[in-house]
Amino acid sequence: MENFQKIAVLIDADNTQLTKLEAVLHEVSTYGRIVVKKAYGNWRKDSLKNWESELKRLAIRAEQQFDYVAGKNTTDIAMVIGAMDLLHTNMYDALVLVSSDSDFTPLAIRLRESGLYIIGAGVTTTPESFKNACDDFILIDYLAKADDKPAVEHTAEPAAKKPAARKAKKTARSTKKPAAEPAPAAEPEASVEPAAPADEPESYARIRTFVSGLLEHMGIQAQIDITARDNGGVNVNLSGSGMGAVIGRRGETLDAIQHLTNYAVNRGSDKHMHISVDAESYRAKREESLVRLAEKMAAKAVKYKRSMALEPMNSYERHVIHTALQDYEGVTTSSTGTEPNRRVVVSYEKPQRPSNKPVSREWS
Repeated sequence: MENFQKIAVLIDADNTQLTKLEAVLHEVSTYGRIVVKKAYGNWRKDSLKNWESELKRLAIRAEQQFDYVAGKNTTDIAMVIGAMDLLHTNMYDALVLVSSDSDFTPLAIRLRESGLYIIGAGVTTTPESFKNACDDFILIDYLAKADDKPAVEHTAEPAAKKPAARKAKKTARSTKKPAAEPAPAAEPEASVEPAAPADEPESYARIRTFVSGLLEHMGIQAQIDITARDNGGVNVNLSGSGMGAVIGRRGETLDAIQHLTNYAVNRGSDKHMHISVDAESYRAKREESLVRLAEKMAAKAVKYKRSMALEPMNSYERHVIHTALQDYEGVTTSSTGTEPNRRVVVSYEKPQRPSNKPVSREWS
């Protein structure tokens, strides 16, 4: 991934989850320095009434666009005009379109043709046309929630906090024993992992015990499915609510859970068993995203005849990139740097022209 010095972020408020806004900006910041942050919408709509506090907190400029006619995409047009204005200033290296609306596909294509690096950000159900029109696409479904605290601040009434606090103090000073005190103790029992199959191997039981205990400490309830792999390893698939926290940013938390599980289960064992931990098939989706990224960077390296450095990745993700481009004509791949900042570089390779001249060692 290139380190851009000037990134502009344009947000389609009508097609963006407010709860993912901060996480999206954090993810975009890994590409470089964000200098422009604008959100487009009709802020008088009831559906956007909670945006004001978050836009102020994140220092995002709110671009007001009234609806001249109900049901028309006036906001989209305003965002397109804003993007073209930024393009003609020739000041920006990359532009981020935060939306899941495929109507922005022609805009992304036009901006790319002008030499801008285009990054899209939307949900997994975003049409493929918009995803493929961007140089890179961020799936916001898998970004860790960064607005749990602000969300509480939006929905709570500040005036109601003080009386509640006074009431709590009075209760604490009271000599009466609280009747509802024992109730929270019953909550852990409700989140107990379903019983394992009676014929489950001992190694599977150790995996289930460790993973369920780890998730319990994280405050997450999940269904744990364990299956055997053809190569003798084991697949552990987690499903349920709260999988975003299990996956983490770019799968970092999931990788940590997998590393700890392998260490804990294989410790003291004579035979090493490789355990792959996944959540809601994230790894397969991530692999597809990496293959698309590799092909885009390879095409860009061939087009501009220069090397392209990708973002830092773990060894498995680097392997996916190398494998995807091993037969790609005109490029070679290599890894550079040290962990955890080791990355793949896609280099342009000038094609060798066949020569009809005879080769002679004597005259070479």
